[in-house]
Amino acid sequence: MKVSVKPEAAKEVRLHRGDIMSPETRSRVMARIRGRDTKVELAIAALLQAEGVAFECQARDLPGRPDFVLRDLRLAIFCDGDFWHGWRFPTWRLKLSEKWEVKIAATRRRDARNHRALRSKGWIVLRLWEHQIENSLDACRARILQACTARATAVRKIHQDNGICLSLPSGLGNLAPRRAGRTLILRAARAT
Repeated sequence: MKVSVKPEAAKEVRLHRGDIMSPETRSRVMARIRGRDTKVELAIAALLQAEGVAFECQARDLPGRPDFVLRDLRLAIFCDGDFWHGWRFPTWRLKLSEKWEVKIAATRRRDARNHRALRSKGWIVLRLWEHQIENSLDACRARILQACTARATAVRKIHQDNGICLSLPSGLGNLAPRRAGRTLILRAARAT
């Protein structure tokens, strides 16, 4: 019997060349990075307000503290930074020091774990990347409104199956809740 020995995997070549800033300068730069109320979060908040959608920010009671929560629709929206949350991470991870690679990989695992936890609790999870928000706010608006419409339709179906008549805001199909009141605080009455 012949035993084949696999050659050792080729060692990945790290492209990181070290920090170009002094530790003091790097510390100052890192201290200015915000964890909330970032430009992209403010853009999405303005978008939701313009659509008249009621939302909460940074809900602490949900896994991952979603940036925006539409409780009535059970919709969680995350606005993730391309660097911090590792958009297309495998393509550029070797450009980082090992410390940063480990940190961002851990963030990606945590994001996936929070996504699964929210989905298992019946939430729709919408992840918007920084570059998507900056480059096409209209496409982000369309994704959010599509998710709202899909969830509202599902809620309507569930309630109809249970014999409950829902008085949905008239504009919900077109998502014009600012004219119709809160998104899904619905008047429910038993069918007779």
